[in-house]
Amino acid sequence: MAPAAAPILAVGLGASRALSSFSGASASSALRAVSCRPSIVTTFGIARCATGASLRLGPSAVQRLGLSGSTKASATGTGIPTLDIDAYKRSRELKRPLSPQLQIYQPQLTWVMSAWHRLTGVAIGGAFYLGAMAYAIAPVSSTTIAAGFTALPFIVKFFAKALITVPIVYHSFNGIRHLVWDWGSGLTLKSVYSSGYTVLALTGAVSLIICLL
Repeated sequence: MAPAAAPILAVGLGASRALSSFSGASASSALRAVSCRPSIVTTFGIARCATGASLRLGPSAVQRLGLSGSTKASATGTGIPTLDIDAYKRSRELKRPLSPQLQIYQPQLTWVMSAWHRLTGVAIGGAFYLGAMAYAIAPVSSTTIAAGFTALPFIVKFFAKALITVPIVYHSFNGIRHLVWDWGSGLTLKSVYSSGYTVLALTGAVSLIICLL
């Protein structure tokens, strides 16, 4: 028999004896009666059997794995390293860098327009529902709202129109751009940038015309 197979066979025999000696006991209770062999302890660096819920590793295994968790006192009073570590605290102590965030990336037309497409979609949907509920609840007619808006200064009306028009126009044109992509067209890098600049130009032009009306 190969030397490496001896510890496995010994554990298997020990498990079978433990299971046969505990009639009516659960399998988990019987397996806790199996004792670790010295060869297994030496090979895997396990300090002792895991009779509880956690697996305790010896100092050599902890050192190889790069772990430096807390220590629990054993029956002899010796501290045994465990896997109960605080990963965030450990990273702060080692001064490890944080995960990449948006501020480290150079702004590019592709991901900036993608982000604004999602933001404008959420804003338009939210404004539609909130506006509909406010109109249903508020005791104000549409004629009164239109008359009050007409009486506002031109500059106020211009920016009020722009606040509503720009997100809708941008989301509409960029949505058409996404539909073209769904057909498998315009997916090259050059086409993506060309269509992006086209959407921005159309958004500015159409929004300006609407705001000046």
